[in-house]
Amino acid sequence: MTNDLLNTLTEIRHDLHAHPQIAFQETYASECVQSFLAERDIPFVAGIGKTGVVGWISPTNDEVATHDQTSGGGVALRADMDALPMQEQTDLPYRSQFDGAMHACGHDGHTTMLLGAAAVLNEQRDKLTQPVKLFFQPAEENGGGATRLIGAGALTEQIGGFAVTNVFGIHNWPSVAVGDLLIGQGPVLAGTDLFTLTLCGTGGHAAMPQFACDLNIAASALMQALNTIISRNVPPHEAAVLSVAGLEGGKAHNVLPGEVKLLGTIRYFNQSIREQLIDRINQCCDGMGTAYGCAITCNIEDGYPPTVNDAAFADEVSTIATNIGLNQVTHPPATVSEDFAFYAQHVPSVFVGLGADSPDREDENLPLHHDRYDFNDALIPLGVKLMCAVAFGEGG
Repeated sequence: MTNDLLNTLTEIRHDLHAHPQIAFQETYASECVQSFLAERDIPFVAGIGKTGVVGWISPTNDEVATHDQTSGGGVALRADMDALPMQEQTDLPYRSQFDGAMHACGHDGHTTMLLGAAAVLNEQRDKLTQPVKLFFQPAEENGGGATRLIGAGALTEQIGGFAVTNVFGIHNWPSVAVGDLLIGQGPVLAGTDLFTLTLCGTGGHAAMPQFACDLNIAASALMQALNTIISRNVPPHEAAVLSVAGLEGGKAHNVLPGEVKLLGTIRYFNQSIREQLIDRINQCCDGMGTAYGCAITCNIEDGYPPTVNDAAFADEVSTIATNIGLNQVTHPPATVSEDFAFYAQHVPSVFVGLGADSPDREDENLPLHHDRYDFNDALIPLGVKLMCAVAFGEGG
C-alpha cells in the first residue's frame, strides 16, 4: 500500500468519524463507500438494508476466472458502518458533528480498512486466485444488519455472479497491543438475548402499604433470585452471564407503583445453556409472582447467536497472519456479541480481533463504547494487509 493511499484512507477515517450515523441511517458512510468504489470502477450494489453496499472484484486471470465460474467459490470481506447512539466527549479536530451519535466502537476504522483492501485488490486483480466480495454492512449494533445482506442474496450468485464460500471480518480490540491478533476456533464471541420482566400489581399510598402490592420488594427479591441462576444452575465449566442492567419503577416518594420493570441480558456460548437460562428466568418469575401476590411477565428479545469460527478456515487465516508478521495471542472467548455470527451460520467464517493499544496513545487506550474512544489509525495498514492476504489466500 502506497503512502498516498494510506494518507487518503486516514482522511476518510477521520471524515467518517466526524459524521457518524446509527443503525440503518448510515447514509454518509454509504455514499462515501459508493463514491470510493465508483472512482475505481469497482462494481457494487447499494441500498441493501437501506444503506448497505456490496461490491465485488473478479480476477483478471482467464484461467482463474473460468474456474470460478464453474466452482462458484469466492471470499467475502466484511466491515460494519454504524455508530452508537451516544454523545462524544473528545476534543478531536474530527470529533462527531452529529449530536447523539458517535463512532465509539471503531466501525469508522473497519469501513476504512475494507476500502483500502478494495483499492489494493482492484489494482492487483491479476494476482487473485478467487473473486472477492466486499460487505459494507449497516446496523451491527443491535440492528442485525448482517441478516439484511444475507436476505438480499449477498452470499449467493444473486449479487456479483458468484457465491461466497467464506466470510472474513476484523474488529479492533483495545487491551491488546497493535500488531497482535486474536484468533480462535469454535465459539469466539457470545450469543446474547435481552429480557424485560414486567411486574404488575395494586399500587397505592406509601404510607399504607397494607392496601397495596409492594412491587419494589418483589422486584428486589426477583433480582436476587436471578443472580443465583449462573452460580447454581449453569455447570462450572460452561461460561455464561446474566445481568440485570435496569430497574424502572416509581417516580414519587410516597407512591407505591403499580408496575415495575427489570431490564437485562444473558450471554452464552451454546444453545442448551441459552434454553436453560430462559427456562430458569421464567421459573423465577412464576415463583416470585406467587410469593409476592403479583403478576410477572417475561419477554425475551432474541439477539445474536454465538460467533463460531470455522476450524479449517481459522487455521488458514492463522497461517496467513503468521506469514505477514502478525503476532498471534491467545484469548478466552469474549462475552460481547456480534451479528457477524449470522454469516457463520451459513458459510465457514472467521472473525478476528486486531490489537488497538499503542504505548504512544497514553490515556487514549480506552475501552470500546467509551465516550472518548477513538479508533487507532495505526491499524489501517495492518487491517488492509490482513484482508488482502486472506483474499489472496496466501501470506502476501
